[in-house]
Amino acid sequence: ETTSTGFGTLNGGALLPVSADHDYTEVLPSVNFNFDLAEDRKLRVGLSRVIARPPLDELRASRSLNNNTPPPRGSGGNPWLDPFVANQADVSYEWYFAPEALVALAVYYKDVDSHIGYTTAPVTIDGVTYAVSGPHNGEGGGIAGAEFTFQTPFSGMFKDFGIYFNYSYADADVEEFYPANNPLPVAGWAEDNATLDLWYGRSGFEARIGYKYTSPSTTIPGWNGADLRTLAAESLLDFSMSYQVNEMLGMRFQVNNLTDERSLTTRDNDVNRLGSYDIFGRRALLDFTFKF
Repeated sequence: ETTSTGFGTLNGGALLPVSADHDYTEVLPSVNFNFDLAEDRKLRVGLSRVIARPPLDELRASRSLNNNTPPPRGSGGNPWLDPFVANQADVSYEWYFAPEALVALAVYYKDVDSHIGYTTAPVTIDGVTYAVSGPHNGEGGGIAGAEFTFQTPFSGMFKDFGIYFNYSYADADVEEFYPANNPLPVAGWAEDNATLDLWYGRSGFEARIGYKYTSPSTTIPGWNGADLRTLAAESLLDFSMSYQVNEMLGMRFQVNNLTDERSLTTRDNDVNRLGSYDIFGRRALLDFTFKF
């Protein structure tokens, strides 16, 4: 149960208190199976129905209405939002082929019943139906994906080195409402994500270089949920090293964004409509830890 309170204005008049109640009930069964295929091999299967509640700021009751010109229009929050709802299944296979070593493959599917996006939809308030711009529930869709993970320390003359690699792929037909003629993919979704780490560790000294790639994705850069943009593909390279002098004293040095990667967004699902172009530069950090 939710109760949202705020202030509303009609035709630019005085602000008056408004309140709205909403409730929903969902049964959320889930089951997980873990199969020990061998001492070093596992198979995991999961089935569940899940929800994600709307952001609290989207449930605001505050609104502005105008019925001076047909059709009546308005804007504001939506205290009657239902949550994201999905039925999902996932299967993963894990092989621990050596100490601290792993190969894993996971696949999943999510059947999304409902999602939340920004659009203009009819809402009846005090017997009048307004075309209200704000957050509304959408139809949902399907999301399918796979994830591969590999990690291992090396052996022989390279026994102090190791590698971690992860790649995930996701295909989704869940779309935002905007733009109407060419909707953006649902916010937060990226088709490809990849991470590669190489590390070295010996006698209290550790060094790591990490690379991360993310394909284009839909993002909301600020607090305005209606400001949807496409974040261009990003490749980030980071480096860190640390040394534990003794049980009490440690030090660490790291540099983020070694290649000075830019952050680029575009609008309206059109690569030719620039939203922002930011260069944040490299960032270096040196810190010490002392325990007693």
